[in-house]
Amino acid sequence: LALAFGAMVSATDPVAVLAIMKKHGVKRRLLNLMSAESILNDGAGITLFTFFLSLMEQSSDGGEVKQKVTAMQFLSFLLMNTVVPVVLGIFIGLLGILCIKCSQRSKPVITVITVVAPYLAYYVAMRLQISGVILLVPVGLIFNFGCEIFSGSELHDFVSSVWEFLEWSANDLIFFFSGVIVANEMLEMESPKMWLLIPLSWVFTLLIRFALVFTFLPWLRRVDPGIDTKEAILLAWGGLRGAVGLALAMVLRHFQDGGEKEREEARQAAFLMGGVVICSLLFNSTSTKFLIRVLELSKPTPTQLNLFREVKTKMKRSLNNIIAIAEDQHPINPLGSSSLKDIDVGDYELLKEKRFRFRLAMKRKIQVLANHFLVSEFSSQILLYHLYLQSGAWDGLLDKICSSRLPHAFSRAHENVISCGKGMGPQRLWFSVIKYFTRKWAGFACEIAFAFLAAHEEGRKMMHSLYEGEETIHQESLEDCEKPAAFLDLMHQHAAPVLRKMKSDQVRHTCRWYGRKYLLLLLRNGVLQMSDFESINKDLVAYCEQVRNINFQLRGTTARDFFPFGCAKFAEDEEEIINKWPPTEDHTNMAVLTERDLPEIRRQVESMDL
Repeated sequence: LALAFGAMVSATDPVAVLAIMKKHGVKRRLLNLMSAESILNDGAGITLFTFFLSLMEQSSDGGEVKQKVTAMQFLSFLLMNTVVPVVLGIFIGLLGILCIKCSQRSKPVITVITVVAPYLAYYVAMRLQISGVILLVPVGLIFNFGCEIFSGSELHDFVSSVWEFLEWSANDLIFFFSGVIVANEMLEMESPKMWLLIPLSWVFTLLIRFALVFTFLPWLRRVDPGIDTKEAILLAWGGLRGAVGLALAMVLRHFQDGGEKEREEARQAAFLMGGVVICSLLFNSTSTKFLIRVLELSKPTPTQLNLFREVKTKMKRSLNNIIAIAEDQHPINPLGSSSLKDIDVGDYELLKEKRFRFRLAMKRKIQVLANHFLVSEFSSQILLYHLYLQSGAWDGLLDKICSSRLPHAFSRAHENVISCGKGMGPQRLWFSVIKYFTRKWAGFACEIAFAFLAAHEEGRKMMHSLYEGEETIHQESLEDCEKPAAFLDLMHQHAAPVLRKMKSDQVRHTCRWYGRKYLLLLLRNGVLQMSDFESINKDLVAYCEQVRNINFQLRGTTARDFFPFGCAKFAEDEEEIINKWPPTEDHTNMAVLTERDLPEIRRQVESMDL
């Protein structure tokens, strides 16, 4: 029983510690070392626990073994639970990789293969009476490397996310059921001596782990010279006991062989195991963050600082270009110079199909604008719902939301607040509330009008590329765009602050989206680690918040200038525009930014710190 308890308490589960270490930027080498040590400890602990539990089952009431185990039998047991599982696991892993290679990169098929193969391997191990945990180690390693090679990084990330969910679900289930069972056992325990043994057991397991880590540290440094004393302390402290130990404790609690004394001792051992798990979660896990800070294990190295500086410099150049483009952008002409003419309907079914394709292009554009935070989710849902009902025409609900009286209402509310002077009298407070809600409504209406016009612009581009010379859909679209363009013209004349705020928000979200996309690309390529990404992302968010302070100017006052507020026109192909800005040749749709044109904007942008 003592040997079974030792095997049970040796199995580590550093899931919580690994999450904290990843978040605070501990070196990936130490994370891999702790994960590998946990896998081997779990396999060895379960194997030895099974062996010692079988010896307990052979014991008589007096505690003596009925049939003694010879050295040859013990070596045979070790061979059948170490070498044979590894060889069989390599074979099953290679067979699974062959199936993945023949799956033609199908996400459902690859996911099913990666889920079924481990259960099949474990079933085979149970039938052969060998260690299923040890068998799964080579299977997992081969799947991890082979899946990325034969399925690509995108599918590999998808399968990894599926397995992260399965791992999280399995851990939760084990902690839930074992927690209920062990907690019930602990509540029924009345012996004060057993309660006193819980902290003593936790302290002794911690001291033994520290002794083993520092005993084997010289040999560990031969394998990895980068391991220092600080990392060894964190490695020893981070050895939490968790799901595996609780699962083995449940097995030991239901031990029914032997006499009453053996069964009671087995329940006491399960009780102590639950106590050690609770202590390690309460003390080791919660103090890991403090220990990382004290040992300075998350401090960036000079190489990392140079990398951060280079990434920020390149990203700031692109973000400044976004702001420059937003300020100096030439408006897109939504109405064109042509007028409505007699429309020859022609084949009705073909025209119906063209209108359907036009609405699909509009729907895609609205979703892109919402995904890039250039319009709110609520505005996009209103437009998509209206698009489903009204087939892309501007009438009904949209006409009521974007009423022509709204700009004048905002202007009157603003003038009433100013006329009340300073102070917080009841009248000024009332007019301020009216102005606040009117401004919110006006901003919502501007988002809808802007997204509607942008979606129609996208639809006309699509129709021109698919059906060159098509006039019917084009003329219908131009007619539908007249009312929202006129509404934005009224907003520009009577409620310009609403459009300036909208432009500022769009530029801010575009800067944040583009910067985050660039950081995610570096993270996916392995240039940055997750801790590096989070560190630079905090500076990116602070930089984008400074965009609020820029007083963007609006261009033009005509109904055709329906794009006064920013960067939405390059929401999908922003890289080509941003990275090539300013243009080296004359473009008809954008002007080159100079110091003479925008000295105040340039000064504000340069003063912003990333």
